[in-house]
Amino acid sequence: MLTPTIHTPLHIAPHRLKNRLVALPVFTGYASPDGSVSALLLQHYTTLAATGVAMVVVANVAVSPDGVTSQYNLRIDDDRYMPGLKALAAAIRRQGALASIQLNHAGRFAKTKHPLLASPVDASNLTYHMASLKGFMHAFPFEKRFGLTRFFLEQLAGWRRAMTADEMHAVATRFCQAAQRAHQAGFDMIEVHGANGYLLCEFLSPATNKRLFEFGGSFENRTRFPLSVVGKIRRHVPQSVPLGYRLPLKEWVPDGIKLEEAIAFAQLLERAGVSYLSAAAGNFNSIFFPSVVQKMKRRAYLREDMVQLTGHVGIPTIISGRVTTPALAADLLAQKAAHLVGLGRPLRVDPDWVKKAGQPASAVTPCINCNWCLKRIILEQGFICRCWPRTRQLKVHLGRMLLDRNCDGLWVIADSDDLALFKSSVPHLLPMGEPSGWNHAVTVLLAGSWTGEKAPYGADCLTWVQGLSAAAGGSLDRVTAVEHRGDGKWDRAVQAELEKQDHGMLLIGRNRGQPWRERLLYVLNRKVIGLVGANDNLGNVAVLLDFSDASLLALDFVHRAFMNRPDVRVTFIHANDGRVAGVERQWSRLKRVVGLNVDEPLALIGSGEPTGSAIVKEAASGRYGTIVIGKRGLTGIKRLLLGSVSRAVLRKLDNQTLFLVD
Repeated sequence: MLTPTIHTPLHIAPHRLKNRLVALPVFTGYASPDGSVSALLLQHYTTLAATGVAMVVVANVAVSPDGVTSQYNLRIDDDRYMPGLKALAAAIRRQGALASIQLNHAGRFAKTKHPLLASPVDASNLTYHMASLKGFMHAFPFEKRFGLTRFFLEQLAGWRRAMTADEMHAVATRFCQAAQRAHQAGFDMIEVHGANGYLLCEFLSPATNKRLFEFGGSFENRTRFPLSVVGKIRRHVPQSVPLGYRLPLKEWVPDGIKLEEAIAFAQLLERAGVSYLSAAAGNFNSIFFPSVVQKMKRRAYLREDMVQLTGHVGIPTIISGRVTTPALAADLLAQKAAHLVGLGRPLRVDPDWVKKAGQPASAVTPCINCNWCLKRIILEQGFICRCWPRTRQLKVHLGRMLLDRNCDGLWVIADSDDLALFKSSVPHLLPMGEPSGWNHAVTVLLAGSWTGEKAPYGADCLTWVQGLSAAAGGSLDRVTAVEHRGDGKWDRAVQAELEKQDHGMLLIGRNRGQPWRERLLYVLNRKVIGLVGANDNLGNVAVLLDFSDASLLALDFVHRAFMNRPDVRVTFIHANDGRVAGVERQWSRLKRVVGLNVDEPLALIGSGEPTGSAIVKEAASGRYGTIVIGKRGLTGIKRLLLGSVSRAVLRKLDNQTLFLVD
């Protein structure tokens, strides 16, 4: 038999893989907070599928709400996720790759108050858990350790109760239902996540499974629950859909899974109908230990273990673990370490990895194994690679920040003066003629005392908003009126409405005689907040930039809301500290990130005076009717209205409209 190369096809019936390369499931944290497919996640997997690999495995899709590892975990536990999942599978297949989806329940590592465990933590492994915490913390900057320590201890405190038989049955059913949805969504293959310390791995591992009876103790008993999940899927999903399994070869924890048991379990999985095995090692308790870190630095660190696994099973295997170059992948195939080569972070670092096969190894941009991407995942910041070009990093970072922000608006019209102000100002603040991506749906919060039949303002208001929607060419999809009949405490009413529906934009009229309006700016986060003024020059917009995250968000808002409008003139302004060359580089980069015209100029002000003073002076100059400024400073510390530049700008403005972007 000829030695396979990375370009040799392989059959996993009924599918033909065009080569021996698989994009491994690497969690990104790119899903929407509700668990649905986001534009960022869709683009990520489309890009992966276009790299030339034979199959893309979508990572860590939660089978139940109590099984998510992150607030930004993709989910498949409800039919409402199906449209996005269908689009995701189709996008991968359009690029010429097979689409597989990895189903998971995070078990003890789930982001939930009541995690599901094979068995509670006890004194035998408590010492190890505390030692692992020390290694884990040393991997993070000092200022992050306090919050992470609290989270870890809260998580550890929740590891007190073993799953009941009913809960195990429910989880197995969830896996089965998820697999059925995956098939209906158009995925070619399904993979069960049984590694990295998650729920199914917990049951297999003697380190975390201390049960004494049917599902614990002996090796045979510890395999029962994972095998029951596989069996249930295999009985209810067509045999034509290959079922893979993410297999833990070693955990590197005391009394954890060893290679001999992993191989024995692999043989059971093969007999249960599993079509391929994808190898993994370690878990979140072990991978930050210095000794384990050193093991995982070695290229192809699972090579020897995989030779043994592949030799003991009759189904295709996928090797993982720092396969850094095409030449190394070819060597692993020649040595029969595996039938397929899995590319995790190396493919994320260099999307041209596959295309560079045959070129010198130096042509590939290598993963430097710094774990920066993993640390970002743990901190809920999303996957970004330190080796990416800065522009790409910022594009993904912006997309990740936008996951927490929607385009719906809350307009507060508390009296007839507000209505008059909105009528005169809002048409100049909304794009006319095409949807902008903002204010797709608007909730108008009205005063109950002046709406209804006894007063004309409410009906007049809604008639005006509906007319505005028609004039805006469809950018207002839905208008809802909500009456405030409370005790006059409007700031509380606004916050209550925002809690009910997570509006991304708040518009309120300027009125210095009513302090509650500006008071809202102290407490609202992750919003675009507009204080609407009666200035006649609203179409003259100044965007004050300091190149912080808030500036990036402000640029995105301005690009979608104001650019390409003939009735608006936008001036981008930066207070110059003398480093003109550096400023121009940053400005050029931000324009590429947001999609602004490359020729868009940046006005530099304030040379020779404090930057804060220069910004305040420019904002209050009277040349602009609308000011846009980020709500946070470069330090990342929330300083709005706590002595910040934003507060000084707010104090100096008279009747201009101010947009604060957080």
